[in-house]
Amino acid sequence: MTTAETLPVRQITQLHARWQDNGDGVPGTFQLSVLLDDGAQEVVAVADVRDIEALLPLLTGGAESAVLDLERGAVIIGGVGLPIRRRT
Repeated sequence: MTTAETLPVRQITQLHARWQDNGDGVPGTFQLSVLLDDGAQEVVAVADVRDIEALLPLLTGGAESAVLDLERGAVIIGGVGLPIRRRT
């Protein structure tokens, strides 16, 4: 029997980002607090700025859904519109 606590994929319902200055000459770090299923679970991760630059536009740019695969540590984003160029 599968319960909500054992589901390997959970809906991302909130995302909070925190940036920390690590001093002169040292790159800052981002910490992401990801709330799943309206707060049923929270996952905290440290992310590289390149990861943030790629992830945030996908999440805030009209994606229909975003889930976190807990087993693989992967964000799966669905329903993102792609500009399709038609060949003539």
